[in-house]
Amino acid sequence: MKTYSLGIRMANVLLLLAVILAIPVTTAYAQVTIAIVKSKNISAYNVAIAGFTDALKTRKVNASYEEYLVTTKNLLGMLKTKKPDIIYTLGTAAATTVSQSI
Repeated sequence: MKTYSLGIRMANVLLLLAVILAIPVTTAYAQVTIAIVKSKNISAYNVAIAGFTDALKTRKVNASYEEYLVTTKNLLGMLKTKKPDIIYTLGTAAATTVSQSI
């Protein structure tokens, strides 16, 4: 395993924990919409997404998910139209693109 891969994984784990802890317990019964934006379609991101969704299910968070690649045509327009409660980004390109526009 390369050093930068460990750093990316650690950053994803910390982000995942921050998102999960930020969701109030009262949302356990309310529908939460989550947009998941990936920089690339790689296995490490897919593993992070699986861990993220499993952790929310464990906390009994009623959520719907939609996954996007950062290269999706009109991504920002779709996100602004759908107005998800949470946007979970994986990778620098995804985080940069979304944060500069929202």
